[in-house]
Amino acid sequence: MLEAVFPVEGLEASRYRSAVLRVGDARYTLTAIEGDPRRPTYRFALEVQNLYALPGELVVYDPDRHRARAHERRRLALAWLLFIPLVPLTPLLGLLPEGAKRRLGALGLDAGRATRLSLMFEWLLLFFALLGYLFSGGLLSAPGAVLGALCLLLAVDIAYRVAADYDNRAPGMFGVVGACRDLAVELWRTRGRPIDPDDGDQGPRPGAPP
Repeated sequence: MLEAVFPVEGLEASRYRSAVLRVGDARYTLTAIEGDPRRPTYRFALEVQNLYALPGELVVYDPDRHRARAHERRRLALAWLLFIPLVPLTPLLGLLPEGAKRRLGALGLDAGRATRLSLMFEWLLLFFALLGYLFSGGLLSAPGAVLGALCLLLAVDIAYRVAADYDNRAPGMFGVVGACRDLAVELWRTRGRPIDPDDGDQGPRPGAPP
């Protein structure tokens, strides 16, 4: 008999293929599940080898399983505690690079939703930048030139991020800058790379016309 604090994944009652619990070298067949489903009591019988009956799912019950479950419970508890302050910060977290948002996904952050909320923040920032540009004296003044460049960058970035969202990507603020950087890195890596001839191309034959 096994009294579990939590239901054991894989140990489910079945009419035809009973689950098998392995403890060390011993194997036990699940015969019944009793008590509260949230804290069930499992009853087992020593497994009898039967070549004509296929066993059910095998569940290995060892210290590693307990450590893995304890680690998962701590991770879920920490994720829940961190998820609460993440909610009001979602629009700002959407401005982070795509890789950072993917890693925060373990804490419950939806990268796509955060990106869309951050786009609303960028639209608001673009509105105020345009408003400031109108009262800054135009491109002939230093503030106007800065605000004009910022408006252009924000507009291009918003267009790029909206298009990227259709490809299930979640680039951060100024994703265009990151895309240009990645393109430059890729071009730098492929510089001077020799072009291999096709396998079927044997090169020019002697005496062949040019």
